[in-house]
Amino acid sequence: MEAAKAQLPDVIYCGNAYEAAEGAEAVVIATEREQFRALDLDRLRAVMARPVIVDLRNIYRAEEMKRANFRYLAVGRPTAERQVESPLPRRRKVAANGRADGGKVPGLAV
Repeated sequence: MEAAKAQLPDVIYCGNAYEAAEGAEAVVIATEREQFRALDLDRLRAVMARPVIVDLRNIYRAEEMKRANFRYLAVGRPTAERQVESPLPRRRKVAANGRADGGKVPGLAV
């Protein structure tokens, strides 16, 4: 980590995952390192502001995160979002003219 500090001095470095997650709205897992595969999920949830995990490496299973009361998004798993509620709001379809109703004007037949 000392070599990284010399190259990236503006980054805040923490001693462990729990310290890094303290007060976080979400945790993004971007590594497959063993210490992140074996997190105490209860402890992690307790230090976070919101229990949201975005797993870019798919090191956890959606069912496990659901049991631990996390909102979990696993990138690259098409069914993960359906298995567990997504932390992201649903997007509404918007027409090219910016109307959320598909651009249709009520009472106008085309």
